[in-house]
Amino acid sequence: MIVGAREIERHKTAIPRSAVSAPVYLLQSGGVITDHTTVLDYGCGQGHDVEALKNAGISAKGWDPHFSPDPSNLEEADVVNLGFVLNVIEDRAERIAALEQAFSYARQCLSVSVMLIGKGDLSNSRPYKDGFITSRNTFQKYYTQPEFREFLCEVLGTEAVAAGPGIFFIFKDEVAEQRFLFRRQVGFRQPVSQTPRRTTSKKNAKKVNDTTSTDKFVVAGIADTIREIGRHPDESELSISLKKSISRSQRSLSFLINLALQELDTDELERAAAARTEELTLFFALNAFGKRAPYRDLPSELQRDVRAFFGSHQRAIAEGRALLFSIGDEEKLRKDAADAVNSGMGRLDDGKFQFNAKDLIRLPITLRGYVAIGERLAGDLSDATLFKIHLSSKKLTALHFPDFDTSSLPRLEKRVKIEFPAFDVQLVDHTAQGQVKLLYLRSNFLPENHPHFAAQKRFDDRVSAIDGLSFCGEGPPFKEFLTCLSKLEITPPKFS
Repeated sequence: MIVGAREIERHKTAIPRSAVSAPVYLLQSGGVITDHTTVLDYGCGQGHDVEALKNAGISAKGWDPHFSPDPSNLEEADVVNLGFVLNVIEDRAERIAALEQAFSYARQCLSVSVMLIGKGDLSNSRPYKDGFITSRNTFQKYYTQPEFREFLCEVLGTEAVAAGPGIFFIFKDEVAEQRFLFRRQVGFRQPVSQTPRRTTSKKNAKKVNDTTSTDKFVVAGIADTIREIGRHPDESELSISLKKSISRSQRSLSFLINLALQELDTDELERAAAARTEELTLFFALNAFGKRAPYRDLPSELQRDVRAFFGSHQRAIAEGRALLFSIGDEEKLRKDAADAVNSGMGRLDDGKFQFNAKDLIRLPITLRGYVAIGERLAGDLSDATLFKIHLSSKKLTALHFPDFDTSSLPRLEKRVKIEFPAFDVQLVDHTAQGQVKLLYLRSNFLPENHPHFAAQKRFDDRVSAIDGLSFCGEGPPFKEFLTCLSKLEITPPKFS
């Protein structure tokens, strides 16, 4: 495309990377790309993702009109990645054609990613069509999250799953979609296997001691699986290493499972079952935001869960619906947030509950569900340091403080703000134009046994007592705060 006297140079947007791109990382961490998956990187740029996947033993090919134009690489694959391609195409009809073409090559899933508004520097750019021409003579179209979702659904005629800000997965395999959604959800929950194991009783000790070393390995592995899934495992749910060990053992699988059950006491089994039931209830609650998958389209492991914990699919749906109603109940949310603060987690101020992301697993299911809804709209929020739940306005903010672990006054780098009623996602870069926003009263977000807690609390108590400074909301402006510290000769503690 000619603009003025110069042609737009799309290939200049391809940047070198030292690690895989965000979409490929999410495809791998979400279990969409596995050792047995074939991948096509459509618009692969300089091919860094393809090279990384190949080095990991994954069958991957890449095609790019400038860097890798060999048409023989254009063939169907389980997963197709269209990474940051649509946003550099200045012609809308060509964007649609590229999206449709990439989708036609995908057997299971297409990943599409673009730049969102707020991610790019427009200071040296000029408007052109529905985007901008940059100083490097490239084109950039910046989307909002809902605009991009609508574009994908309109062109492809199917639902798109938010995997991250500006990143969506479009599944052709509904079982794979449900497995991805549940896997991502339970990623917030630490494995139940972290519960301390009880000592084997004398009654059962002889049975365990009579087993071989291979059997002991299998029994321990099966016990961990039971702690994780909260029920009797199917052979397909065991790891490959366990299956190999079982095949070498002279014991039957049912005998080994019985030995594993003897490693767990009743309370431990009940905790595991309760945790799994909560996660499943939340899963069915969140499914109300998209088309409801019929029972036959659930992964086999989820079908077993439904039978074990609910008895029927209809009951699971009903339990999910009831939970969704409670997540929307402001009075219930306020009570649960207040209870969390009383338990030493986070801060409740002016209708906003702010807490350390590491405490998410410890919160009541209503608050965990609130965050999970945000992730359904925005995609992966696992890099958040703190979450802020806006109880009245139905918003969620994910805040990222890179120096949270080492600074008494962590500096905000970025925030992702999700507005539930509008299905909108906004990215704000707080490092642009010299902006400085600090996190005040960090001790509110540390456990009392944290090595920094005592020193941080002394500092926080001292600054909280300064006349004229208000720490409601986001607290005082940066310069005003520093001026007060300087006048009173208060030095923030330093942590390594």
